[in-house]
Amino acid sequence: MTENFDPNQVRVGDPERSEALDRLGEHFANGYLDVNEFEERTGRAAAARTRADLTALFGDLPGGQAQQAPVPATIENGSTVANAEYSDRELDEALDRKKKLNRALGILWSITMAAFFLWLFVFEGDYFWVVFPVAGVLTWGLYSYYDIGDEEDEMLDKILEDRGKERAERLRIAHQRRKELGK
Repeated sequence: MTENFDPNQVRVGDPERSEALDRLGEHFANGYLDVNEFEERTGRAAAARTRADLTALFGDLPGGQAQQAPVPATIENGSTVANAEYSDRELDEALDRKKKLNRALGILWSITMAAFFLWLFVFEGDYFWVVFPVAGVLTWGLYSYYDIGDEEDEMLDKILEDRGKERAERLRIAHQRRKELGK
């Protein structure tokens, strides 16, 4: 007589529990779980006995089993309804453009400063100051290319700063929780 083998009922050990804690920490750090959910799920992960116990922790998270397709923006009376999905997508696109702009500006101004010092001290050339107006014009061009204005720039900087602080706090809490669980 053969038994039905259920892979979800295979027992798990410390390596699997530790991996689950790491994944939960990532989801928490990325804002998919609040503090209470994180603490509850990490407690369940630390006490998990089977694969099914661990799998149940991730069903409603990205990369889990129960992912839903995004809801498109709806049209009502010929105008677009700004639902949360559409607004989130628009904000994510603006933040992505801002991150790309910041990287491009960092590269531009690093090259500008290197060119300035090389021109001034190594080549001892005249008109070394020209690199700054050129970099200023290129900076304006980058802002135009990425379609980010002054007010939007300040707002996006503040959002990125706030998200960075929130993520750092979530990582601190996740680290503390792992220490509490002895992992």
